[in-house]
Amino acid sequence: MNMKMKIQLLFIYISFFLLFANSCTQNNSFNGKSIDSLSVDEITTSLHEFPDDAALYFARAKKYSFSGSIDEAIADMNQAILKKNLKPEYFILLADLHLMKGQSGNSRDALEKCIKEFPSNTEVLLRLAQLHFYVKQYKKSFEYLNRVQEIDPTIAQTYFIRGLVLEEAGDTTNAIINFQISTEKNPDYYEAYIILGLRYADKKDSIALDYYRNALKIKPKSAEAYYNIGLFYQSIEKFNKAIVSYNELLEKADSTYKFALFNIGYIYMEYFKEYGKAIYYFQKANDADIKYFQASYNLGLCYERLKDYKKAKELYRYTLSVEPGYELAIQGLKRIR
Repeated sequence: MNMKMKIQLLFIYISFFLLFANSCTQNNSFNGKSIDSLSVDEITTSLHEFPDDAALYFARAKKYSFSGSIDEAIADMNQAILKKNLKPEYFILLADLHLMKGQSGNSRDALEKCIKEFPSNTEVLLRLAQLHFYVKQYKKSFEYLNRVQEIDPTIAQTYFIRGLVLEEAGDTTNAIINFQISTEKNPDYYEAYIILGLRYADKKDSIALDYYRNALKIKPKSAEAYYNIGLFYQSIEKFNKAIVSYNELLEKADSTYKFALFNIGYIYMEYFKEYGKAIYYFQKANDADIKYFQASYNLGLCYERLKDYKKAKELYRYTLSVEPGYELAIQGLKRIR
């Protein structure tokens, strides 16, 4: 697995904590209000009256985390796990907060403490497996995955993470088998369909399209799935179908998706030699991101091929102002001279 994919999956993992934290509500109430409806100041006031209530620290930590006050949230969760009536979600939130700060060791410690208290908690075991995967401790990751499977063999994420570990170890065949099992266990597993699509796309196998379309059934406005379909068609030189997919992305998901705009422009420029259409899409891509120097360079290249050397020179110079030393733009200026 390349580093880009690994980082994307890490952010997917971290983002789960926001959803998780928001879904954890308390039954306790103060002055007729649920704890989660209280403000930070109200929770602080309540803590003066009930200093040993872990639920109050947990509630305030969530408030802090949503406002970006991660250190304060960590401090509250450290207090919460010192109190009675511990719950797994206290350790999970603490682990996720540490992970958001890049403190994978502290995150692991929090999860391992949780497992000592709650040895059969599959969510925590899965998080430990995933965390050990990120730090390349694959054997340890497998150990936690096996424990989860023994407790509950129906959990789809077990097979998905195992697939990631196997892929990283170079066993692509068994990785794909595990990704497929994860979709059997959970037919709505979007990430599994996407990664299966990518793996079959690597082989230029049209089965990739089926997986991407399954992903679209789950997330009908997924720019990622539409883009991957377009990219697959482009890779097998079915350029008209690629353009259709990219345009579907722009119409249904994100009208400013710069990579789709760029790729349409590239197809018109390199394969169809329709420079006017290419200019339109490269300009749209550059409007979406004024620092997208590849788009401004290709705009210059289109104008150069149309023999509008003044405009081409202007765009090559602009490209170099954004990305000094960009060799293609330097060569473009030399050609014009």
